[in-house]
Amino acid sequence: MDRPPTRDFRRPRRIRRALGVAVSPPEPSGADQRGAALLDDVLVGRLQAIRAYPCASVLMTTAPAARMSTRDAAQLDRLVTAAGRRMVAEAPHCITEPVLARLHRLAEETRGQRTGRAIALYASDDHDAAVVLPLSVVDRVVVDPTFATRDLVRSLARHPRVRVVVASDRHVRVLEGWSGQLAEVLLEGFSSSSGREGRGDRSFAFGREADRGRRARSAVRARRAADVVAARHRQEPLPLVLAGGSRQIAIWRKV
Repeated sequence: MDRPPTRDFRRPRRIRRALGVAVSPPEPSGADQRGAALLDDVLVGRLQAIRAYPCASVLMTTAPAARMSTRDAAQLDRLVTAAGRRMVAEAPHCITEPVLARLHRLAEETRGQRTGRAIALYASDDHDAAVVLPLSVVDRVVVDPTFATRDLVRSLARHPRVRVVVASDRHVRVLEGWSGQLAEVLLEGFSSSSGREGRGDRSFAFGREADRGRRARSAVRARRAADVVAARHRQEPLPLVLAGGSRQIAIWRKV
């Protein structure tokens, strides 16, 4: 980055204006999170490896929002109902109630969560997943021995996920997602407001001495945050974007 921005990206609104993206509220990191699963190669591979009948796939275009709209929720209910009718018609010899129950639970959980360009629900007798997609799909229901994952593969190819570190003098935030839609992630051992202790620092240093102290504290915070981000990167490598003032950019480039 030859000419890093000099604005202070401490507030979500400023982040949206500077990066041109929608920033969602913080989301916990981990497998215990209910609702939409993280779209990545691991998830796609896991879904593609499942062989069972019936495997029900429900795909639907949605309007991007912090919460699913009433119109989209009604359409999702219609598709889930259609999936139930199709399973009864195409798999009369199979026990379909557990699969349909999983679909209804996924639909209920995703209603109150953020939406992207589309959503995909997958359910079999032993597996289920809801995935938010960054591109539109053809609304449809598929009942097969495998899940319909073509749109997931297409999404990963056209909209690779990125990781954004937004650094200021007092805050460091980590956001992940696609171009146009990022969500803040809360990482273990990491606090986005870890720099606030600077307000309580009532040392009587002035001039150059005070400036050196601020730079030293910023460097310490950057190193701590960089360690957490590096651990996250080792676990899941993603392209990294660094946003912040010129001084913060310089500190991060060093660490």
